[in-house]
Amino acid sequence: MRGPPHDGGVGNTLLIQDLSEINPDAIVLDGLSVALVGYGRQHGSKEYVAVYDGHKIIACLIDTGMTHETATEYMSFNIECAYMGKNTPIIMWTESGL
Repeated sequence: MRGPPHDGGVGNTLLIQDLSEINPDAIVLDGLSVALVGYGRQHGSKEYVAVYDGHKIIACLIDTGMTHETATEYMSFNIECAYMGKNTPIIMWTESGL
């Protein structure tokens, strides 16, 4: 899945490497590594998948020039609701958005 270009830094690069060792089929969202916060499993699944912060994804989209409303809508329809099989990333939401 293509997204805006953002560099998540060395920490996220190592996180992506760890995840790819645990689950080589895990889906990592291109260009959104700064929003990657970890990895986890869905209920009943043995596979670890990427976990993203929804607020950080929206911030990345805004950084590309989208308005908050457009970024939120894009996130909702094109990322959060996209099912890509058993390795679909998890989008988590924090109450405060931090």
